[in-house]
Parts: sequence; structure tokens; C-alpha cells
Amino acid sequence: MHVSSDAFRKRGAAAYGNRSHEWAIYTNQMKVRASIKKQQPGDILVRRRGRLYRINKRNPRRKARQG
Repeated sequence: MHVSSDAFRKRGAAAYGNRSHEWAIYTNQMKVRASIKKQQPGDILVRRRGRLYRINKRNPRRKARQG
């Protein structure tokens, strides 16, 4: 699904419908998942403020929060 960049600015994640994880990748935001695991080299699981986060300094697009 291709949406113009103006639609992104106006509608945000709604432009992607149920594929909001693609919006997170497009905007370099953190994805929210039901469960997260270490899957690639560089993945680090960190517990902060009672939530579990996956961070990856080699590939920042892999940022995720469990919730």
C-alpha cells in the first residue's frame, strides 16, 4: 500500500490501518508487541519502569516494547 507523504502527516498510523508496525518503521518509532525476544545479533532486552524493551544499536528499527 503506497500512501503519499502528505497522507502520513495528516493521518499518521491510521494511513496504514492494521499494519501500524510499518508506520513505526517509517517514522523510526518503537513497535509495541505482545511478546518480544532476542532474535538478532545486537538485540538487548532491558526492563525499565516495569516494561520490557528491546533495543538494538546496530539496527535501531528493531526497537520494541512489550505491552
